[in-house]
Amino acid sequence: GYTGALPQTIVLNRRGEVVFNESGSVTPEKLAALYEQADKEVPKAEASVQSGDAAKTERAGQEGTAAQAGTAAQAETSAQSEETAQAENDAMSKDDTEETTAQAETSGQSEEAAQAETAVQTETAAQSEETAQSKETAQAEEAAAEESAAAGSSSQADYESSAPIGHEVGNQLGDFTLTCYDGSQFHLADNRGKITFINLWGTHCTPCINELPYFSDLYKEHEGDIAMLAVHISLVTKDPVEFISDKGFAMPFATDPGEKTVEELVGYTGALPQTIVLNRRGEVVFNESGSVTPEKLAALYEQADKASG
Repeated sequence: GYTGALPQTIVLNRRGEVVFNESGSVTPEKLAALYEQADKEVPKAEASVQSGDAAKTERAGQEGTAAQAGTAAQAETSAQSEETAQAENDAMSKDDTEETTAQAETSGQSEEAAQAETAVQTETAAQSEETAQSKETAQAEEAAAEESAAAGSSSQADYESSAPIGHEVGNQLGDFTLTCYDGSQFHLADNRGKITFINLWGTHCTPCINELPYFSDLYKEHEGDIAMLAVHISLVTKDPVEFISDKGFAMPFATDPGEKTVEELVGYTGALPQTIVLNRRGEVVFNESGSVTPEKLAALYEQADKASG
């Protein structure tokens, strides 16, 4: 029943029943008292009786299983003898069939050899033509890449910001670089000219997990005109890489390192999830904690686009 408040302590008696479940700090004296409280509810003698009964039940089940295994082994031996006899008969029939097949294969090999030679000549001619086409394609792609790089540099220059560095609305968010789970680098400054979404989440946060598909859908809808990074907070309670491995999310993921690079830059207060939205100049237009809906994300994208000037 985790509500987001930490630390939280839960104590069970010897029957596994909850005797204490509260948030807040505890002292050594409080822990000792909780132990005594749980012990009084179910003494050790009662717990031992329950364990003995369980052991007797398990031994009875094992003896029954052993008897069944013996009967099954006898039946299996009989079945194997019948299978061996049948296999010998099948082998004799197979020898006769293989002899007939070998004669048919010999007559077809000459024809196949002629066809193979013709195919090699045709393939050689096709490869020559394909090589010429590949060279032309590579040259065209190289020219397009150079043109795109030049356009990107111009676009980033058009969205320079003079706002002060900070995480409040209107500030220019401080630059950072994180290594994503797929090995790529996310460098915030490289995304000038795009609407940028940063989502702080954790595997222990149910609202965070519920809204991750909304971010993924938004990223796919505006791919090419949007930058997005889902940042797992530095407190890791369950491997986030394994957690998302089979989810099929489109956006990149990373974990904030121990020095809390992103957490400090965005003003993380401990409340999850947290969403930060930047306009095309890298300026904060939204920075709040709490769950979001697909409609809210769409509205934030439009708000950031309009705020880009």
